[in-house]
Amino acid sequence: MPTEAVADSVLRLRQELAPRGLLIGHFGTYHDRDRGHLREVFAAILRGHGDRRALMIGRGAEAFAAEWQSAEPELVGRIMARSDLPGDEVAEHLSACDLLVQPYFDGVSARRGSMMAGLGLGRPIVTNVGWATEPLWRDEGLVEPIAAGDAAGLVRRTELLLASSEERERLAASGRRLYETTFSCRRTIERLRADALAAK
Repeated sequence: MPTEAVADSVLRLRQELAPRGLLIGHFGTYHDRDRGHLREVFAAILRGHGDRRALMIGRGAEAFAAEWQSAEPELVGRIMARSDLPGDEVAEHLSACDLLVQPYFDGVSARRGSMMAGLGLGRPIVTNVGWATEPLWRDEGLVEPIAAGDAAGLVRRTELLLASSEERERLAASGRRLYETTFSCRRTIERLRADALAAK
């Protein structure tokens, strides 16, 4: 996934998707296992806040959004979805979001490509811990002690961040710093070269 997005394209998307309010996104595959939990979390974030919009990105997003809006017609027009986008357009859509909400049934971990995409782009992300969560996420202050399946905990954390642009910026900067120092291609190449030299 690209770690930069074209600024003009991001601005255009913001004007198109959420010209007067906050845009909260999710990037994933919308597995049957996750759909109910996502709906519960995002519906709570949207209700009572007419200026908020949700953006679902990734394979299966459009089918998920259609199913959700059919079940909750009061949210029609406030849930947008983009499926099967090329990488550069995924980056632009993620960058247009004020905040990403990324729950994982096993907890956040370095193997989650959807999490890496948001981190690399410097987006603030709300997520949860679980059995697969490595210590670094807590050490860097990138995850609160929210358990897998705790919809209320995710909503509380989301509300706190939506109320503070400064806190969103702090979280985004911490995530981008972790990505650059630990997960970036540059860092991976450095480690591979160091391993190769050590093996000689």
